[in-house]
Amino acid sequence: MRTFSSSKTRNSKVITPAILLGVMIVISAWIMRDKWATSPLYASVFVLFAELFSVFYFWRTGTWRLADSVVEAPDGLRVRRGAKELLVTYREVATVKHRSEAGVSRCILELHTPGEFGPRIEFIPLTDDESAAQLGIDLWGYLEAAVANAQSRRAA
Repeated sequence: MRTFSSSKTRNSKVITPAILLGVMIVISAWIMRDKWATSPLYASVFVLFAELFSVFYFWRTGTWRLADSVVEAPDGLRVRRGAKELLVTYREVATVKHRSEAGVSRCILELHTPGEFGPRIEFIPLTDDESAAQLGIDLWGYLEAAVANAQSRRAA
């Protein structure tokens, strides 16, 4: 069974947001260091808004939506996000899209009907070099061909 998702997913979902939130707290506290003594409420509100902005950014970019692992199954993909695991057949996939945001590539599988993970499944794929070396295939071409093949069988 081939793994299509990158090992960097944990970094993108957990480690990077934790580091950035910590950095925001330190920067906010350093900027407001003189205000703590004179106006602690003002300083606390500033730090709170900085943190809310960080949380909004990670929510908006959809970091929390990323699948933890995507592994090939006999007739589709086995997708795991947290404790939930789901089998998505190629027939359920409407389109395969590729998006790059902030230097991180994402594979987006849009589904015909929303499933347990919603109307689409997003994951960080193996890089082109990794997929060629580990899988011996072009990942994008493989997924698109598998979906197209399933669509043609569905129509028949």
